[in-house]
Amino acid sequence: MFLYAAAIGLIIGKLRKGKLEKIGYLTFQFPLLILTGILLQFFVFILNIGLSDLGSSINDGILITSYILIIAGILSNRSIKFMYLFFIGTLYNFIMLVLNGVKVGITEVTAKNAFSPEIVELIKTGNVRYFTIIPESRFYMGAFLSFEGIFIYPIVLTIGDIILFIATVIFFQYAMTDKNIRKGSNVRYSKQLFR
Repeated sequence: MFLYAAAIGLIIGKLRKGKLEKIGYLTFQFPLLILTGILLQFFVFILNIGLSDLGSSINDGILITSYILIIAGILSNRSIKFMYLFFIGTLYNFIMLVLNGVKVGITEVTAKNAFSPEIVELIKTGNVRYFTIIPESRFYMGAFLSFEGIFIYPIVLTIGDIILFIATVIFFQYAMTDKNIRKGSNVRYSKQLFR
C-alpha cells in the first residue's frame, strides 16, 4: 500500500505544481533504522509462508524488534512535518499486534472477502502464524477493510494502516510543494501547506 500512497502523493504534488527533486532536499536522521525495520518485517513474513523456520519465539522477537527500529527511526525525525502521523500509525499497529498475541488481527468478514476459503479456514484454526480472527465488535484491533480485484493482490487494512496511507500521501505532496523546503531542510509544520 505504501507504493500506492506514494504514487497518489506524487500525483497530487505534481498537480499542485510541486517539484519532485524537493523530496531529496529533506534530511533524514538514521534512515537505516526504518529501512532495517521494514526489511525485518518482510523477512519474518517470508519465513511465515514456509521458506524457512527459525521458531515462533525468534520470529516474534524479530517482528517486535522491527517495530521498535521503525518507531525509533520515526522519532529521530520527529522535527520533519507529518512524522507524527507515521508515529501514530506505526505505534497503533504495534500495540494491536502485541494485544493480539504478536499476531495481526483480522475480522472474519474481511478475511472471507480477501482470501480463499482454504486460507480463511487455516487462519481460523491457527495455522497461519501471524493472523488471527477477531470479533467484528473489535474491528479496531486489526484488519477490517479489504480491497480485492482492484490491486495485484488482496489488501487488508487496519486503522493504523489507514493512518499510514494518509500520512504517506500528505507527506509526499507536501515535500514537493512546501515553499520552505530548501536543500538540506529539516522542516517543521507550515500553516501555508493547504492554502
